[in-house]
Amino acid sequence: MGSASWRSRGSEVIGLGLGLGLGLGSGCLQVDPFSCRDDVQCVLDGRAGRCQPLDRTCVYPDDACDTRWSTASGECRVPPPTGSTGSDSGTSADPSSSSGSGTIPDDASGPDLPLDPCAAPGSPGPLAAEGSVSASSVFGPGFEPERAIDGDPGTSWLSAGIDLEGTPATFDWVGAQPRCITRVAVIGNAMHDDPEYRENYGFRSMVVRIYDPADTLVFQRMLSLPGTPDPDAIAEPMVAGGRIELELIDHESFNAGGFSELEIEGF
Repeated sequence: MGSASWRSRGSEVIGLGLGLGLGLGSGCLQVDPFSCRDDVQCVLDGRAGRCQPLDRTCVYPDDACDTRWSTASGECRVPPPTGSTGSDSGTSADPSSSSGSGTIPDDASGPDLPLDPCAAPGSPGPLAAEGSVSASSVFGPGFEPERAIDGDPGTSWLSAGIDLEGTPATFDWVGAQPRCITRVAVIGNAMHDDPEYRENYGFRSMVVRIYDPADTLVFQRMLSLPGTPDPDAIAEPMVAGGRIELELIDHESFNAGGFSELEIEGF
């Protein structure tokens, strides 16, 4: 399988959703995805949805509702307008054209569109060290992004602190080729070699996003990070992708914030 070419793309956060749901598996509070602007942002655990233009809320097919549509929290909603993406541009899109599975259509071709690696299940293994990482800022020497994929919980990536314009910190991982990503875990600073950085150097919440070979968003989950040190934040996406973006919100410390390890598993 040849290497894919990955394009870096920023994601615009319009506003954070207010609905809350308990994520019992990871021990973290999970929050519904942020308010949408168009259909492409409405992907939840591999499910493609639609963006309601009136209140900017993502809705998903749901046979349990009389309306056949509901929000990510299960609230039944009226069907989305036919042919509308909910975007300001007024363009149309068919949600079935983006299933969120990461599968490439049979008629797709070209070196940048490899086959879906999730189509042939394998044994998950560690992937983080296979990719390259970058971050929106770095606290200083010894806290580079590479410290978060070195397999050592005693080291950490730390940002340069709060952006005065209020822009969240970001951390990106780009794989050498498409993979079926089964688990993403962000490990806090609790075991840092220097006790000074074990507490109060995390964040209040984060958004985990995964992009497929066409750089389409196929997975999105917001996780709360209560207390300090931050608890481990875990997602189990089971999607084909090659770029993972972490959006880290609300630094606990004015001058720095980060985590010790980004663990990625898949095949």
